Amino acid sequence: MGFSFAGVHNDQYRLKVLKTTRRILPPMNNHLVSIPGSDGVYDYGFNYGELIIEVDVLLFEESRAELRSRVREVAEWLGQKEAKELVFDDEPSKTYFARLSDSTELEELIYAGNGTITFLCPEPFAYGPEKDQLIAGIEKQHDTQTQEGWQAGTLTGVVAAPDGLKLAKEGEDYSNYVDAGWDGGTHENTEEKDNDFLVLAKSGQDFNYSYTTSKSIPSWEFISRFEPGSVGEDGDWYVRNQSGGTYTLDGEKIIFQGDTNEDSIYIRRDSSGLNGSPLTMDFRARISKGSGARPFVSVNDAETGGIDVELPDTGGAVSWFRLVYRGGTDFTLYQDGTEITPESVFEYGAVSTGYINMGMDNGPCTFDVWKLGHANTNHGAPPSNHTYTDELVGASASLSGVGVLASSSYSRSIVATNAYDYSTSAYSGLSMDGGDTWDETELSSESGSIPGISKGDDVTGYDWRFRWTMTSRDSIDPVYLDSFDADFVSGRHPSGYRDSPAINLSQVGRAATSSFSWTVKTFPPGSTITPYVRFSYDNQESWTDWQEVTENGGEMPGLDTDADLSDTYFQYRFQLTTDDVEFTPEVDRADYEVTSAYVSEGERISDPITFGDFGSVGGSYISWDTTPDGSEDVEVYAQVVNEGEDPDPNAWVQATNTGELPGAEVGTDMTGKAVYTRQVLKTSDPEITPTLHRELWRVEPDSDNAVDYAGTYRAYPVMTVEFKDYTDHFEISDPNTGNRVYVVYDFKPGDELEIDNRKGSVYINGVLALDRVPLGAEQWIYFQKGENPLNIDPLGSAEVTGRWREVFK
Repeated sequence: MGFSFAGVHNDQYRLKVLKTTRRILPPMNNHLVSIPGSDGVYDYGFNYGELIIEVDVLLFEESRAELRSRVREVAEWLGQKEAKELVFDDEPSKTYFARLSDSTELEELIYAGNGTITFLCPEPFAYGPEKDQLIAGIEKQHDTQTQEGWQAGTLTGVVAAPDGLKLAKEGEDYSNYVDAGWDGGTHENTEEKDNDFLVLAKSGQDFNYSYTTSKSIPSWEFISRFEPGSVGEDGDWYVRNQSGGTYTLDGEKIIFQGDTNEDSIYIRRDSSGLNGSPLTMDFRARISKGSGARPFVSVNDAETGGIDVELPDTGGAVSWFRLVYRGGTDFTLYQDGTEITPESVFEYGAVSTGYINMGMDNGPCTFDVWKLGHANTNHGAPPSNHTYTDELVGASASLSGVGVLASSSYSRSIVATNAYDYSTSAYSGLSMDGGDTWDETELSSESGSIPGISKGDDVTGYDWRFRWTMTSRDSIDPVYLDSFDADFVSGRHPSGYRDSPAINLSQVGRAATSSFSWTVKTFPPGSTITPYVRFSYDNQESWTDWQEVTENGGEMPGLDTDADLSDTYFQYRFQLTTDDVEFTPEVDRADYEVTSAYVSEGERISDPITFGDFGSVGGSYISWDTTPDGSEDVEVYAQVVNEGEDPDPNAWVQATNTGELPGAEVGTDMTGKAVYTRQVLKTSDPEITPTLHRELWRVEPDSDNAVDYAGTYRAYPVMTVEFKDYTDHFEISDPNTGNRVYVVYDFKPGDELEIDNRKGSVYINGVLALDRVPLGAEQWIYFQKGENPLNIDPLGSAEVTGRWREVFK
């Protein structure tokens, strides 16, 4: 049996071990306190003192000189200033750290050839070989769940979308709409309205007819209307003489009344405008006179004199009178258009200012006068019965430009202000022979529809005119047609359609679905809107028949979903009808879409994920999430290769969802390896693609956060922490003892932390950093016999390795 010291065995110096004295336990230093007056002591425990190991040896040499030389060599070997490894052959796995004790007498070897080597072990324990263990490794994982993530790698027949990996389409979806711009395409009795709507076109142009005319009766210098206030201080007339008679202003007339032959009253109007002859006076009157009564009208022109003319009894009726005065005694009196001779006439000399008198003498008499017109001219004899007539015939107008009639209307305006004793008639005439003959209908109201034509009639070839007639005995206030207006509104075509321009579908490739929808602004009762579509598969050389789209938003009938659409065009048509040509349905918008079919199969091969010096696998896992949930149309494969190599197309291994990652089974050494994954998507329905939302796999290193310790005394490990993620602290703790080391620092990937529990030191990136350990957080970690669990916080932020030597008493 022998020993090694400082790495050199005793045999190298021809030194033979005779005996070794090693204590089972190191010496104990008891901590006892005596208590005066009491038996025994207080026991405060003990600590181990230094360990002394004695080795009896024998040294062989041929001569004393050689022995002395050998002893010097032994002295140099054993005389280390610091403790060195001391290992005995009977315990080769145990190491003491020792140096020579000052009690060792090497001189004995020189003289006696034998002696005792005494070793002093400051640390009175034996140590096992140095051990290290990965306490907390960093798992390798790859999580693909973003569009950017899915885009990485080689994609064939698949695309990365915001919600995951999908099958690619054979082309591009086509969608479009028309909301304005309906004027394009082919119109048949349709048109665009307000740059916004498709409507039935008008069958022609609206037509407006307007006619105006003017009065055709004598003109007057002044007109007297016997209204309240017209006689008196503020009126044009004043009472010239009154003796027993009365006058009354009754609304629109003046009434002279006398009850006896003694009654007399008349009024006068003075005016220089009456000076000179000739002059004409017209007035409307009703006269009832008794015996001897004399109703009269008199005039004086202030130049030749004047006359006073007695008026006849009108028999209770209203008469129109005209007096034409030519000066002196030259005059003519007319009643209802007939010249009459007055029963009496008085003559007067000239005065300074002309005048007119009206009234009565020698009642009894009732004399009503409504109005009087005066003109400084000779209007001559009035027409028969004092009745004026007029007829207006409007110019004929062609209605051919109107087409189908939607509506017609007329309105006429007659001026008859203050007029009496008149009548008018209006007629609408239609001609279908160019105006040779007219079919006239009297218009019974001031406005209404044109008779003889109705909504929906085609008035092409029609001519129209109006005729107006008037009779009036009122020669003072005119009665005339002020205006006649007629409107003919062109109606819509009863039916029509618009065909869109040809629309190129070549970008679609192969169709999966289609849709056609429309929005209606106005849909009058009795109208229809019917959409149709058709297709050309030979670059517009030929077209399919038009087919009705029966469902708003539904499929476009006739689209071949198996065809290659490289040379395909389509058109849509809107057929509009109405049974009321005054109204049209209005299409506001049309939307159409053809979606491209999904390819039947596609795949993605990921970029390689390398493992570097990862080591052995402690466990692996792979899972993925799809729509539909658990879809069998999504298959995931994996392959492990050497770093830098491409995957073998024939070596893919299909994975099981939530199972082990193929190629990364427990115990596999992943050092220098790389992982590829392959996703295969399939579909048998060109309208549907499965979606792979997320793929997650991870490989855990073969690490153990519990240390199995075989030593019989505490060992204080050195912990090396290599950070792989950002964290603002790090803590390692032993739940059995409650000890922990807590370090506060903003760690980043690449930082290294060393915790030497034996020395009680902390280094961050090689710099002593005990100031980063809060007070009370330096409860250093030690191992004791058995299992020593360790907790890491935050878990997964760093790779933690422990290094120690087992300690034996």
